[in-house]
Amino acid sequence: MISTRVMKFEALMKLVDNGELEEAREIAQSYVEAQPRNFVGYLCLAYVAFAGDKDKVAAEAYVEETLRHDPRCEEAMRLGVMIR
Repeated sequence: MISTRVMKFEALMKLVDNGELEEAREIAQSYVEAQPRNFVGYLCLAYVAFAGDKDKVAAEAYVEETLRHDPRCEEAMRLGVMIR
């Protein structure tokens, strides 16, 4: 069974891939505001920064924040490898 967190991330990835960056950014920020100590919001912000804004510096910072909250987050590790 796919977790809710992964489903949220995948839905956000689709928004970014479809060019709906502002909506994706707002959703990611709402995840952070709702649960600041949860990794999902930061992971989503990392994807928006990397895939949408092409901002590697911001994306790396969000990946680091993601891993700070969940050092085992496989999605963040993969995204971090893509950024480098």
